[in-house]
Amino acid sequence: MSLQTNAAPVLDDDAPAGTLAWPGQDDGAVRLSLLADGLGLPVVVEPNDPGLDPAQWAGQHRGAIEALLCRHGAVLFRGFDLASVPAFEAFAEALSPGLHGSYGDLPKKEGGRNVYRSTPYPEREMILYHNESSHLESWPRKQWFYCEQPSRVGGATPLADIRQVLQRLPEQVVARFEQKGLM
Repeated sequence: MSLQTNAAPVLDDDAPAGTLAWPGQDDGAVRLSLLADGLGLPVVVEPNDPGLDPAQWAGQHRGAIEALLCRHGAVLFRGFDLASVPAFEAFAEALSPGLHGSYGDLPKKEGGRNVYRSTPYPEREMILYHNESSHLESWPRKQWFYCEQPSRVGGATPLADIRQVLQRLPEQVVARFEQKGLM
């Protein structure tokens, strides 16, 4: 996820209130929605044509997708033909050339150069909200998740909008983070 400060949804001035609009020239290749009313994160992007080439489309629309990401904080691509790790990696590379490849503590996923397996963690335990790899000297600007095998029961990748978390922190805590060079 890219960390930005503007959390307002992308709205077309001519559209009815609450209608999502594609940034820039809309070619009708995808449709936008939200997971739930009142939630701006993530914006859901789905292809209108199941035969759409995901990597080619992503490369052609990188600027508009970046605008959606900056406004919403997260983008969920649903229904794109990404049937393998190499297809997912090509899609992610089209959106973020030069994928971050320095995760020393995660195992690589078979079939990918810069795709990693999920954190080895007990199934019954939950990994709490965190900023990805913030403990390392270098971390990714964006985080990409790929669902290779949906969970039969439960299963989730919860997201927190760090912009909202930061707004809720006491001013003295934010000032302390700034003094320590953590922001």
